[in-house]
Amino acid sequence: MAAQVSTLIVFDFLTSNPDRYSGGNMKMSEDGKVLYYMDNTMSFYVDGSGNERNREVLFKTQRFSRALYEALGKVTTANMQRALAEELGTPYEILTPAEISAVVARRAVVQRYIGDLIAQHGERDVLFFP
Repeated sequence: MAAQVSTLIVFDFLTSNPDRYSGGNMKMSEDGKVLYYMDNTMSFYVDGSGNERNREVLFKTQRFSRALYEALGKVTTANMQRALAEELGTPYEILTPAEISAVVARRAVVQRYIGDLIAQHGERDVLFFP
């Protein structure tokens, strides 16, 4: 479960979701194995450094999934444009170019932060989860 929580923290930072901690925006499966991320309607602000609350929570987190860290490299403008273009039939632009750029900028913040933690504490202690 801890890996899911740190993944949720990164997800919320990347999407700049300021509403996660207002209550009722997470649900866990009955067996405690799956965490559902709900109510993301306030996401995708155009701030490349992320909102203050999400940044604060991210910078308190020190253990992450190796798979998540490796996947961050795939969060690029080209990959996001390609994935969003595959959503055919939407009557509106899913994310604007500015929103995509902000996600990529926030991804760089996460990569830099985790990279600094790895340099300080070692990869094994930071990339603790598979």
